[in-house]
Amino acid sequence: MRKTNLVIGARVSVAQLRELGGLEGLMRETKRSAHKNRLICVDGRPSEESEQRDLTLYLDGLQVYWGTVLDKRLVWTGTANGGKRHRGAAGALKAQGVKPGVSDVLIFNSPPAQPRAKGLAIEMKREFAGTLSDDQVQWSADLASQGWAVECCHGFEAAKALIIRLGYDPRGGGRDKI
Repeated sequence: MRKTNLVIGARVSVAQLRELGGLEGLMRETKRSAHKNRLICVDGRPSEESEQRDLTLYLDGLQVYWGTVLDKRLVWTGTANGGKRHRGAAGALKAQGVKPGVSDVLIFNSPPAQPRAKGLAIEMKREFAGTLSDDQVQWSADLASQGWAVECCHGFEAAKALIIRLGYDPRGGGRDKI
């Protein structure tokens, strides 16, 4: 069996499937690739990075919905915090003003269900795991004191439920309702 570079979510041809040794080989290779790309942790559950990637796809889709259906702009960003870096890269980010503890996702529009809030800050954690660092607690308190809605979400589904609850997704989260 030849080593194959498998991309998570990509379609696999019949020839590739045979090359991998059938469905069992495909599942083995998918799991290996997911671990290598830090999308699945040793415990078999999605990583925080994986959960945040799902949230990014959801928010990008929501941004398109806002622009085409609501004729408004959903203004959001992910931050450059988190993850393991070489000292040089970490130093360069620090020199550019990147601060430890800033929430993973910032939505600059006021939540429709809480129009007095200035925006929404979401700190992502793995489902069933992860705690806030002292820096994250401080940033959350600082943003809340400035009128932001702040939440720590354990997993993509929790973040999506929050976004729906705050009225950012008038569809109620259903893609089929676009």
